[in-house]
Amino acid sequence: MADDGPLHHVQRVLGHGDLSGTEPETIEKIRQEIMLELFTTSTCVRCPVLIEYLHEELHIKTIKRVIDTDPEAETDALMLNIRAVPALRKGDDVLMLKDIMDKDHKLFKKKILEFIKHH
Repeated sequence: MADDGPLHHVQRVLGHGDLSGTEPETIEKIRQEIMLELFTTSTCVRCPVLIEYLHEELHIKTIKRVIDTDPEAETDALMLNIRAVPALRKGDDVLMLKDIMDKDHKLFKKKILEFIKHH
């Protein structure tokens, strides 16, 4: 399968195989189904690594929730037991910092992809 930009990345991440010929509306629906909430802070030094991976490599949109400037985001983070950022939420499931990257900011790409694909 040739790399045709965002379509290729959606195929790879979701394991749908070849989506060529698929209606654009269906492809957009698939992309929306993998919408993630990204919990961050305005000073997070680890977050840009994850954001670049999600946006630039996977072409996945995120809803940015900045917990130190948005009281609602802070409340949601506390209710989800998020104590460190970045953290990802998809539906009722949360991927915490310890499952996103190591102390040297190296991403656990396999865990991130599994979270996106299966949750």
